[in-house]
Amino acid sequence: MTQRWRRLVTILAAPADAAGLAVFRVLFGALIALGSARFLDAGWPEKLYGAPRFLFRYAGFEWVPAPTAHIAALCYGAFVILGLGIAIGALYRCCIVAFVVLDVFVQLGDVTTYLNHAWLVVLLGAVLCVVPAHQTWSVDAWLWRRRPPTVPRAALVVLQVPVACVYIFAAVAKVGMDWLAFGQPLSVWLPPRSALPLIGPVLVVPWVPLLLSWGGFVYDATIVPLLLWRRTRIFAYVLVVVFHGLTRAFFEIGMFPFIMMVATTLMFTPSWPRGGRAGVAPSPPPHLPAAPRQHVLAIVVVAWCALNVAVPLRCFAIADNVLWDEAGMRFSWRVMLREKSGALSYRVTFTRQTEHGDPRRRTVFVSPHDWLTWRQANEMVGQPDLILQLAHAIRDDFVGRGATDVEVRADCAITFNGRPAAPFIDPDVDLARQDTCVLCRPRWVLPSPSTTPPSPLRSFVRDTP
Repeated sequence: MTQRWRRLVTILAAPADAAGLAVFRVLFGALIALGSARFLDAGWPEKLYGAPRFLFRYAGFEWVPAPTAHIAALCYGAFVILGLGIAIGALYRCCIVAFVVLDVFVQLGDVTTYLNHAWLVVLLGAVLCVVPAHQTWSVDAWLWRRRPPTVPRAALVVLQVPVACVYIFAAVAKVGMDWLAFGQPLSVWLPPRSALPLIGPVLVVPWVPLLLSWGGFVYDATIVPLLLWRRTRIFAYVLVVVFHGLTRAFFEIGMFPFIMMVATTLMFTPSWPRGGRAGVAPSPPPHLPAAPRQHVLAIVVVAWCALNVAVPLRCFAIADNVLWDEAGMRFSWRVMLREKSGALSYRVTFTRQTEHGDPRRRTVFVSPHDWLTWRQANEMVGQPDLILQLAHAIRDDFVGRGATDVEVRADCAITFNGRPAAPFIDPDVDLARQDTCVLCRPRWVLPSPSTTPPSPLRSFVRDTP
């Protein structure tokens, strides 16, 4: 066994102050309760699960029943109670496990509800099911009075890794011409928000989107080491609050800014709530052999870190341009990097018997709006796997009404980060006979446009004497 491995085992098994983890638990539970109450108050259960005629499913999880609006409302009502239980640490294990199970059930209900931060909450919640976040400053610890106020350092590492990956992969994803050279899609998004008080007039200045694009890249690339280094930690956290506060003002992105403000506290010294001063049991001397369970703990942590890195990287193996063909887009932490809009219609060709019993071949056009809400249609038009799902649903609907030899083709053109509209789906491919492939690029998606997006500086250069 190498010296480095023994050192890693010792570090991960060493006790750390549980205070920082306890504060994260409190804030995490409070956000769950507040966010769920806000969700119910806005009537989102009915909008997302009651109004749609058709719900898109995650590949491999079609067997999970989709929640009705009533069941979704009950789940979010339960989240308010469970969030409070998590925050105060009362029956903590029961509360956090129940929350994760119900939240996964709700999130799997419709792919068009996918949000990076919603699944980050699920990921962190799943980790909290395992780590002893109720070790101190909780009702459970107060009642049982037999727990030391420490946790293995591994309990902090397994929470820090997903948060760090969000920022690191967001920075990696921004390394491209659209973001760094053309300020897209911020050049599309910011001018319509010029009515915002104080900062609104600045958003129409041509070079501002490009400046903010570079600022976002530098922020994502540096914020994790800045938070981990004691000397820059206060400055870095002020930057976190300012950055996410601005994104909350610019965009309607729900609870994401608050989730990241809470999650980044995991990068602090474990004893930061006590002012960095806490008595913690010393680590075992390095010459003593580690217990077998400590080696198992280290293996689990290493595997967890590898999984968090591998899942976002999969898009580089299967996609030509992930922002265009979306292959591997979900769970890769590519936050707010593409703006797509467009038009989609389906051409359905089928055979049906006439009144005289003679087969007749017909072609009709089906609009996605006949099946979807406006929000669903807007989300799915740039996502090939969802276009395929609806094509299969349309095929099954025609078959169920007595049609035979049903073929479904899509006519779709979309704009991508400010570019002119370009064909997206091969109009000659029968989508009714295409299978879903999770780890491959759909062959019926046309190549991404070779044109560059409009430069945010074009009007500035034109207007300059």
